[in-house]
Parts: sequence; C-alpha cells; structure tokens
Amino acid sequence: MRYAFIGGTLRGLELLKALIKNNFIPLKAIVLKEDDHEENISNEIITYLNQHRVENRCCKKVLSEDYIQLQTLSLDFVFVCGWRTIIDVKLNRYLKLGMFAAHDSLLPLYRGFAPLNWAIINGEKETG
Repeated sequence: MRYAFIGGTLRGLELLKALIKNNFIPLKAIVLKEDDHEENISNEIITYLNQHRVENRCCKKVLSEDYIQLQTLSLDFVFVCGWRTIIDVKLNRYLKLGMFAAHDSLLPLYRGFAPLNWAIINGEKETG
C-alpha cells in the first residue's frame, strides 16, 4: 500500500511506529510543528522518519507544493493523526481510498484547537 502521513503529537508518533514496525512505510510525511509552549514531539518524529528514510517536512500548514507532491505519488491513502489545520478535501481526488483521520471530535463539529475540551465544556454525550 502506498500512503503518506500528515500529523504530529505523541499519538501520531505511536501510529507511525506501529505502521513502520509492521513494514508499512510511508512515502512522504508532513509533520506538525508544535507551538513554542508545547512539548517538542516533532523532532522525535522527524528523527524516527529519517532513520527509516522517509521524506518529510515539518510545518504548521500543508502548502500547495505539498498537495502537488502528494498528487504525483499515486497514493492509496493518507493517514492523518495529530494535525491542527484544515486539509483541503480536494486531495481525495488523487487518492485511491481517501484519507483516514483520527480526531477528538466528530468533524466538522469542534474542529480546531482543543476539540475534546470544548465537547466536555458543552456537555456532549459523544465525541470523535
């Protein structure tokens, strides 16, 4: 299977480790650059990806150049885990199976920062 990874956080790192351990190595990774006040997981993710020779870029937003590159890779799917900004759904046009995403809310409800916190504050009975 040909796939790419878009994400970050400790949960994203654990997903990547599980995939790579089982010989599912992404063709490309776009890694979330956390804010200055947060624990720096992105460096750990990048080090892990580099050890497995996975092309990667660390940023806060998927750029048009990234979409173009992902389009040219003939991917089956993209895993998204631990990402904060909106990913253009047009990317799905170039994926055989689409995107698989883990999110703490039932998108588009509570998209953005701290979705689980807002679901709890608003008394939701279920979330992502």
